Amino acid sequence: MSELPASDAHPCSSLLFARDRFSLLCSNYVKFEEWIMPILDEMHKEQTEGGISWTPSKMIHRLGKEINHPDSIYYWAWKNDIPVFSPPLTDGSIGDMLYFHTYKKQEPHPLRCDIIGGFALCRL
Repeated sequence: MSELPASDAHPCSSLLFARDRFSLLCSNYVKFEEWIMPILDEMHKEQTEGGISWTPSKMIHRLGKEINHPDSIYYWAWKNDIPVFSPPLTDGSIGDMLYFHTYKKQEPHPLRCDIIGGFALCRL
């Protein structure tokens, strides 16, 4: 791996951020984690007790409900019961949160997202 040149850049995953922006990024990431983890806890409970099989579109639907803000396209998709298909849902920070959540709630098994399960609705 090559060394970063002496600069004002701070690496985060495969991206570089200006140092003055990095603290804002971390702060927002922490806020996102504080918001989403209780939702993932509830989803895990619904999976465990209710047998719900979470797909990306079901997760997005649920997050739209929890966002509960008219500036969000996912809020309107939830409000109008419009499915949103996003197989790469697990890329980025939502994927990070799902991964971290597997260490928090493992009984009887971790929260699962069936990436393929949502494709059946695409065929209708």
